[in-house]
Amino acid sequence: MRALFASIVLACMVIPQGASADGYGGDPPNVRQLALYRAQMEFDLDLHINMTDDFVGEPIALSPSFYYGFTDKLSGGISTNPYQHLGLFGGAGFLFNDGGDDVFNNLTIDVLYLLLDDANFALALRGGIDFMSLDPFSIHFRAGVRGRLAFADRFAFVFEPSLSVGDDDVSPDVFMDLPAWLLFQATVELAVGGVMGFRTDFDNANLFLGFTLIYTPRPNIDVGLLFVFPAIDETGRLRSLTFNLALRF
Repeated sequence: MRALFASIVLACMVIPQGASADGYGGDPPNVRQLALYRAQMEFDLDLHINMTDDFVGEPIALSPSFYYGFTDKLSGGISTNPYQHLGLFGGAGFLFNDGGDDVFNNLTIDVLYLLLDDANFALALRGGIDFMSLDPFSIHFRAGVRGRLAFADRFAFVFEPSLSVGDDDVSPDVFMDLPAWLLFQATVELAVGGVMGFRTDFDNANLFLGFTLIYTPRPNIDVGLLFVFPAIDETGRLRSLTFNLALRF
């Protein structure tokens, strides 16, 4: 079961994660600012469910995150999923129905700094410290960028490559994530999109595909769904479903 959960952790980290997608303002997800505004707060709650054959609901993970805008360009927070806004390859958070003893075993300190916020192209630095396992101890330092290219009024291409480096016996010493998705703003309240996530430790590689929808009933609330499945790799018939709730204050 631990091996299965490790695969699900690998499979639950790109949305736009579902609901918060790539931004924090009151605008639709395809044109939002990539970082929080000054004194703005966001609380995210992700529910990850294993949908693999013979293991449906084993495990279920609840991943809360909290972010704060220190300035209009600098945001930071504490997360149990460093990619809660992306959806593919997610963190564990609080683990249920796994059959193991570790109910909570990971934590992330995350920072974003906005470099460019243009109507058509936005770019931010993103990095952090990922405690991928507390027992046994596993720590990685992550650096990357978050970007968004908006086009044709309702479309946005979002990407977030990152490189993680650590030195322990739990996770690969170095691995790279290349998540991306194409988002279509169908209405002011509803966005739909396709998701792709690529991860490699430079020895083995995993490619995941999926789809997502983001519903914004109010400017400060997102509700989302993400379904992910493997395209090529060693994860077999792994599938995962993520529900997301994001609240901005």
